[in-house]
Amino acid sequence: MGWRGLCIDANPVLIDKFASIRPEDRAECACVGTATGTSVHFVISKDPALSHVAHAALPESNDPYSVSVAMPIVTLSSLMTKHSIPRIFGVLTIDVEGIDVNFSTA
Repeated sequence: MGWRGLCIDANPVLIDKFASIRPEDRAECACVGTATGTSVHFVISKDPALSHVAHAALPESNDPYSVSVAMPIVTLSSLMTKHSIPRIFGVLTIDVEGIDVNFSTA
């Protein structure tokens, strides 16, 4: 339909796939939160549907199918500004990877 957009995901493998499938869109590997400057532990699983933000720093994992990485948090507003997303647009879909409670109080 000619749409162009911005895809944001904390999983670099998914961002690489997205960028190759939709080369005219923008793809940003980031973890979105309510405040820039902090960081979270993001667990990248072999099955992307199981990747998630960990609620505490994780010890070294014995799970050969996942890895925990520290990722900085950026705000959605800062990414929209960075990529010149207009204030009025057609579609927004958000999957907050297990930190839903943070957004329900924001």
